[in-house]
Amino acid sequence: AVEEVRRVYLPTAFSPNNDGRNDTFRPFVVTPNVQTVARFQVFDRWGGLVYERSDYLPQSTSDGWDGTARGEKLDVGQYTYVAKVLFIDGLVKEYSGSVRLIR
Repeated sequence: AVEEVRRVYLPTAFSPNNDGRNDTFRPFVVTPNVQTVARFQVFDRWGGLVYERSDYLPQSTSDGWDGTARGEKLDVGQYTYVAKVLFIDGLVKEYSGSVRLIR
């Protein structure tokens, strides 16, 4: 039997303070079997879309949500996300949860 390993990690908190650590919120890929992040969305507590990105490689550190929407810094608090990840074998897996924005 072949064991399928699909490791995608989404942090539970991030701090966009430009210190070079945890400045953006994005999916992290542990194994190199991801073809693309098909869609990544972040929502505020009222369900409003604050960030969206589609069809990109998850390895880039410049990608991800920086805690802003429409050029404005958003408040500290909980935000929800949905990430659809396309693996190289064609499987699409959805990840969802919440993340805490810390300033």
